[in-house]
Amino acid sequence: EEDVSPTKQSSLFCHSELDSESIKRQTLKQVQGDNNFSGLPRAHYVHARNDGGNKNSSPEGEARWGASRKGKSNCHSELVSESASKKTLKQVQHDRGKYNSSPEGEARWGASRKGKSNCHSELVSESISKKILNQVHNDKNKKVAFTLAEVLITIGVIGVVAAMTIPSLMQGIGERSNSEKEANTAQKITRSMDLMRADGKLERTYESTDAFVDELAKYLKIVTRCDSAHLTNCWPTEKVTTGDGKEYEVSKAKKGNNLSIPGNKTDNVGIVLADGTSLILTYNENSEIIGDGDTVTATFKELPIGFGRTKKFAYSSSVTNPIAFVMDVNGFHGPNSETIDNKMHDIRSFNGAKFSKGCAGIEVDGIGCVTVLSGTYTWQGAKDACSNMGATLPDSGTLKSIYNKGKADPSLGLPTSGGYWSSSESSASSAYYVSFGNGGADGYYKRDYRYALCLGN
Repeated sequence: EEDVSPTKQSSLFCHSELDSESIKRQTLKQVQGDNNFSGLPRAHYVHARNDGGNKNSSPEGEARWGASRKGKSNCHSELVSESASKKTLKQVQHDRGKYNSSPEGEARWGASRKGKSNCHSELVSESISKKILNQVHNDKNKKVAFTLAEVLITIGVIGVVAAMTIPSLMQGIGERSNSEKEANTAQKITRSMDLMRADGKLERTYESTDAFVDELAKYLKIVTRCDSAHLTNCWPTEKVTTGDGKEYEVSKAKKGNNLSIPGNKTDNVGIVLADGTSLILTYNENSEIIGDGDTVTATFKELPIGFGRTKKFAYSSSVTNPIAFVMDVNGFHGPNSETIDNKMHDIRSFNGAKFSKGCAGIEVDGIGCVTVLSGTYTWQGAKDACSNMGATLPDSGTLKSIYNKGKADPSLGLPTSGGYWSSSESSASSAYYVSFGNGGADGYYKRDYRYALCLGN
């Protein structure tokens, strides 16, 4: 007994659940008082054999045994394995059977088990013990899962969150893609014209947009080309939404002034690049020439990249000053709209070209866009000229209203003299014209020449 320290005596079995499985088994063997004490310290083993192995040897031995085992044997017997638990119950029942042989034995049994047998009384009944063990096994085998209601609620929450976030996410991604495509297209055109300048092809002007594109095609891969009469063959849609939210027919963008380039009357050209980008391009025949030794200034452009952010892209240079174009950067995907309320969409502008600039001439309140043509025309020639630019020759009543507006507000810059054709006919061979000197109207032969102005919406 002296070989086992007081600390060891009080800790060896009181918390046997913290010890290894082998010590738990030794704990049971110690309780049973059998001869299997080989796993314990030698001194403790000998003392247990002497005092506990034969409990009926003497009252003193029994007392020593009870003192040595007090509060230890089954304090945490629920941690013992099933087989060990059954052995413990059998030993308890066996020991009690021995003590029940006499009243003295019963008394000694009560004394020896005081504070022990009922520390975990659920182990006394074998049937209860089995129920506990079965419950433990069932708990181990129980599978954790979600109910159908929980799964449906979770899916519903995910769906609501997705419905709120995915549209804005896709819009942000699309905005970035469109801006990158715009910058890439501008860079391609700029590089091509840089090569033209290096070869001296910009040291002269071209008489038309068509002639310019003939030369540009030698430096830029163009897969489809359309003249001004067939622009929709090079554009993904027949109509676009302009910056004022109205629809515009692409077929009407025939000339430069239909792309909001004032004074540019050359026919536009539609082209489709190798990457699928559609352009309607116009060339300014009055632009300055650019020689190989001239200074070229690079330009950058701030473009949206989604989620309220912008990025400054390397964009173009001064070699592209003679041209302007509109581009559709995402084809049929839509919304086929120009910039509305400072929000850029898929139709982008290069060098100020826009479908939506409703008037390349003079905006007259309550009437529309008035474009004054240079030179004189026959009556039929005036009608054709207006039609080619997507406008019409006004009738005599509208023409008088334009005269009155100009007289009331000279700052508009409307003509103050000269006779202008109207679309109103006085006979098969004559039509009315209006004098912008006095506002009077008179008939004149259609074959004769008069001034003309065109009215657009």
